[in-house]
Amino acid sequence: MARSYVSPYAIANGDPAQNHWLVEQGLAPWWTYDRLLLSFFRPVSALTHHVDYALFPDSPVLMHAHSLLWFFAVVYAATLVYRGVLGTTVAAGFAAFLYAVDHNHGLPVGWIANRNALPAIFFGLLSLRAYQAGRGGSRGAALAGPFLFLLGLLAGEVTLGALAYMVAYAFTLDEEKPASRATALAPYLVTVVVWRLVYNALGYGARGSGLYLDPVHEPVAFAAALVRRIPLLTLGQMGLPPAEAYYFVAEGLRPLVYGAAVLGTIVTVVVVWPLARADRVARFWTFGALLSLPLACTAYPHGRLLFFVGLGAMALVAILVRDAFARAAWLPLQPLWHVVAQPYLAATMGLHAFLSPFLLSLNVCSVATTSGIATRAVPDAMRAVTSPEDELFVLNAPEYFSVNLIPFFARLEHRTEPKRLRMLSIGPVPLEVHRKAPNVLDVHFVGGLLADPLSQLYRSARLPMNVGDTVKLEGFTVEVTAVTEDGRPERASFTFAEPLENPRYRFLSWAGETYARFTPPPIGGTVTLSAAHMPFEV
Repeated sequence: MARSYVSPYAIANGDPAQNHWLVEQGLAPWWTYDRLLLSFFRPVSALTHHVDYALFPDSPVLMHAHSLLWFFAVVYAATLVYRGVLGTTVAAGFAAFLYAVDHNHGLPVGWIANRNALPAIFFGLLSLRAYQAGRGGSRGAALAGPFLFLLGLLAGEVTLGALAYMVAYAFTLDEEKPASRATALAPYLVTVVVWRLVYNALGYGARGSGLYLDPVHEPVAFAAALVRRIPLLTLGQMGLPPAEAYYFVAEGLRPLVYGAAVLGTIVTVVVVWPLARADRVARFWTFGALLSLPLACTAYPHGRLLFFVGLGAMALVAILVRDAFARAAWLPLQPLWHVVAQPYLAATMGLHAFLSPFLLSLNVCSVATTSGIATRAVPDAMRAVTSPEDELFVLNAPEYFSVNLIPFFARLEHRTEPKRLRMLSIGPVPLEVHRKAPNVLDVHFVGGLLADPLSQLYRSARLPMNVGDTVKLEGFTVEVTAVTEDGRPERASFTFAEPLENPRYRFLSWAGETYARFTPPPIGGTVTLSAAHMPFEV
């Protein structure tokens, strides 16, 4: 099983044979894109997990404490950056406070598997501070900056956000000649190019997933995603609901969330533009945040991606508050601007200064809201397996982890693993299960598979399937018999090696909060299954 995950940050390596093996093992669904690539080169972050398992392998508490130390380091590094630009001022301190309690930072702190963001951001911020100090005359900082930047890239791709602020600094605050500015940026740009060439040569990147978009491998799809993702991320940074809400609300509410995001983005531009035009320090923070926004669009919109966007956003909020109280000369005279800006600033202040500290605590614990996967769903699935010859078939499940964690939990708890694990459907899709023959089930995926964005981890809805597409596995064959207008599987025929009454076959379906045993209908019969949803817990 180890070969499927060649590092802590790899799901699929782009090789069709290896991806087929993942499906065969039950670690990926039958509709997985055969050239799926989801593999990220993060050796520095991986090293932090090796430290965990070398020093305290049986203590999740200490692992979480380790993540907290990285978060404290991130806040400290951000404070250095604020002081480097704003000086030792109230505005710098207030910006650092807002950044420290920003609720968008919660998930990487509380989710050990997402710790990679923290060292990447820490080294990225240190490299940004070193770049600033180097432009101020520090030769040591100028030499250390590219090395710190490389460490950040080797911890996570999010470090590229630091380069966005370096470019913004060169265009807004650097008073040296253009040639000098270009010379200062050159080591960082060269580092990015070399890093990416090595990254590609080693086979890392993303391709074929609907959740992760690599601008190098899929530039057109990435450009199209910017239109949808940038407003959601902007709203998630400056207000509520959070960016990820778009993917968790009912499908009918998504246009409303997106409309609110577009409106919120327009209002943000209206409020910030006069300040950015009048104050070059504010221009630096504005351009840095804007340039880092596209870099946050490589994954589906989520607050965890906003560390570098928030760096500039919190500085702008601090400057706006400072200048509003000081009645700065740049403040527009038009009453309409004040009608928009005053409630906007009050709401933003209320959220980030007073509400965010509480939301941060909740977000740190957000992974626990799906604890039912580990406490009910996976244990109930394991109980269905009583013999190493049993084959487990999951007709529907709310998401992937409730299925592909089953063999891992069985191995960790020394329980019986199924000989084979097969998943027929994932996500909130109602099913009509018709038994066509003793060993054949025809399944109608009402509305089609892959309609829910979060279900597109292993195959983007942009990659159509065709009627007649067949996936042959050991003792199990899937044939697509109907597709939606946009090429998503709508019906499929599942052929088993033996009649469905074979005692080795164990069928499960989702029953509200966990799995329940499923009995196939008689020949000619049909059973309807409701859409599978994962209940969130507090």
